[in-house]
Amino acid sequence: MLKPKHLQKGDKVAIVSLSSGILVGKPARRSKYEPYKQVYRRVIGFEAGHPELPILCNVNFGHAEPICVLPYGVLCRLDADKKTLTLLEPATE
Repeated sequence: MLKPKHLQKGDKVAIVSLSSGILVGKPARRSKYEPYKQVYRRVIGFEAGHPELPILCNVNFGHAEPICVLPYGVLCRLDADKKTLTLLEPATE
């Protein structure tokens, strides 16, 4: 999992360049919500040169509560205006 302290130029920029959007899990402490959002905006938007890339922050997946499991490799739609993530195919066969 990438945390704000791990975001830096270099190999992470290549990952961002191949992305259509980014989901950021909810930090354990509410006091970290805004600082994390600012770091992601700065690093992805300005340092990586992708200010148009949608970033959906504070998503309840992983260890955040309520716990939500997101499947890997499933096509999905990220709507930044509505702040929604929609799975476009089944998560299981």
